[in-house]
Order: sequence, then structure tokens, then C-alpha cells
Amino acid sequence: MTLSQLCLAILIAAIGVQQRVGSAMPEEISYKLLDPHGVHYGDESHVSYSVSVDVFMDRPQIEHLICQVLRDQRPASYSRLSIKIYYKLDRWIPSSFLFEREEFEHGVAEYRWYVNLPDTRDRLVIWRDAQGKRIKLPEVFDFDHTKACK
Repeated sequence: MTLSQLCLAILIAAIGVQQRVGSAMPEEISYKLLDPHGVHYGDESHVSYSVSVDVFMDRPQIEHLICQVLRDQRPASYSRLSIKIYYKLDRWIPSSFLFEREEFEHGVAEYRWYVNLPDTRDRLVIWRDAQGKRIKLPEVFDFDHTKACK
């Protein structure tokens, strides 16, 4: 084997490894930021994001989206965090009866985190399955962005 053939073989092998590793990484999920909201209550600050997606997702995809939103938005310090995920909601409507209907029709999941309750195990609530069907009893999961989103 000549030196050029050996270099070519190494290059082809390296490209193959890169493609396998790259395919294991989840893809970015396209979302629309509807309402970034921050409120201060004395020493506490609450950061809230509402996002809309065009695809239904399973739990790992929802968790990945939560991390992605936090990476993209880079919130400053906060003691409370809320991320609500909707399906094809085109605009944010402040709390009202109309919004409650929109939330019911479009709601996919919600993540809540509070620094003073580090061992809470029901932070992630999922209302719709990966096919978009509403779940009769919402599923509740243990998820902590401070550990999962690295």
C-alpha cells in the first residue's frame, strides 16, 4: 500500500467515524419563541418561556428542546424557571378564558424548576404523546435541566 493510499484509507475511516458520532447527536428542533417573560419578586426572579413547535415530540425530544431553549435564550440568574411547549400556536395570548382554550388545544408539555425545591421529581408534565393525542392523565417525569443540559 502506498503512502497516498494509506492516507486516503485513514481519511475515509475518519469521515465514517465522524458521521456515526454526528448522527447520534439529536438534531436541533425548530421552535418559535412566543413569550419570554421575567418577573422579580423580592430576592427571587422567575424566568418563563413559551414556545411553539410544528412537530409533536416524544419525551427525549421534549427534554432536548428544553435544553435547546435554555442554550439559545441564555437566561441570567433565576430561582424559578418555567418552559411551556405548544403545538402550532401562532401567538401568545395573555391569561384569559380564550387563552385557556388555546392552551388546552395546543399544549404539549410544561417544565417547572424551583431552586428551593431541588429534589422535586415532577418537574416535567407532558399532555400530548408523540402522535399528538391528548393524554387523559398527564404524564409526570423527573427531569432537571441543571444536570441534563450540559
